[in-house]
Amino acid sequence: MFSTFFKNEPQNLYVGTLAVASDDNLASVESFFSFGFSDLDDSIRSQLSQIFALQKFSEVTEPNTNDLILDVIVVGNRGGDMFSLNFDGFGLPLFWRAKIKLVSRIYSAKSNKTLKVFKVSESVTWREYFGRLLSLRGIFRFGPLFSGEDMESILGRASINLLGQVKKWMK
Repeated sequence: MFSTFFKNEPQNLYVGTLAVASDDNLASVESFFSFGFSDLDDSIRSQLSQIFALQKFSEVTEPNTNDLILDVIVVGNRGGDMFSLNFDGFGLPLFWRAKIKLVSRIYSAKSNKTLKVFKVSESVTWREYFGRLLSLRGIFRFGPLFSGEDMESILGRASINLLGQVKKWMK
């Protein structure tokens, strides 16, 4: 009889918002100097929904009192490139690697109170970056240094890191 009073309800995790909100100054500079990333945000948004394939909280009719909601937002994505600023015989090379930043929060479905915020950043290694920069594609600029598939791979690594942090927190 008393065991029903002390029994915990199962804790369910639902997905709330999945969004791409890239407001990176370097990304705007990069879009000016490079090409081929017009549909990158759509591709990233699509992959986010595939990676975080949890039930949407908006589809739940009767949530439990201790259900949790996970929001994931891509706050920065840049494809990686290089250019130089030349000042009267002096050149200053500028490098930036392909990188994706995720910010996520878990909050209570009942109270809408944020319980935990996670921040994850993933980028290519310098070795991979310079290898791509010195490849035929990088030298002759047949396209962007890092394609949409490369960016999806970086997003996958960042998402796995994020899910690992969420799993560790939920234990």
